[in-house]
Amino acid sequence: GLTTGELGSLSTTQLAGVTTTQIAGLTATQVGGLTTTELAAVSTTQFAGLTSTQFGALTTTQVAGGLTSTQIGVLTTTQLAGLTSSDILALNTTQIIGITTTGIAALSNGQVAGLTTSDISAFTTTQGNAFTSTQGPSMTTGQMNALLTLIG
Repeated sequence: GLTTGELGSLSTTQLAGVTTTQIAGLTATQVGGLTTTELAAVSTTQFAGLTSTQFGALTTTQVAGGLTSTQIGVLTTTQLAGLTSSDILALNTTQIIGITTTGIAALSNGQVAGLTTSDISAFTTTQGNAFTSTQGPSMTTGQMNALLTLIG
C-alpha cells in the first residue's frame, strides 16, 4: 500500500483514479494525511466508501477546509458519527446545509451543540423538522429560537 507521504503526493487527477474499494482500504493514518485539496477532489462515490474510523482520523482543519456540501450530503449516519462537535462547528454554513434530514436526525447532542444559529437558520424547513425531541435539550436558547423561526 501507499505510505502517507506517497498518498499525499498524488495529484488530484491521480486521486480521482483511485477506486472506492481502494479508498475504503486506506488506513485512518493515510486518510488523516490527505490535504484539504485532496479531500475536496474525492468524488462522492469514493467518499461514500470511507468508514467512521477513517472519518475520525480527519482533523478539524481537514473537515472544514476539505469537505464539500455534496460530500457531506452523501455521508451515512455512521460516517456522520465520526465528526466531532468541533468538526461540526468548523464547517461553514454552505457545508452544513449539505447534511440530509436523516443525518440531522442522527446528530448527537454534542454535534447539535456545534451548530451555530446561522447554521440552523440556513436549513430548509424540511431539514428543520428533522431535528428530534431528544436533541432539543442540548440546544441553546438561541439555537432553539432559530429552529422555531425556521419551522414556524
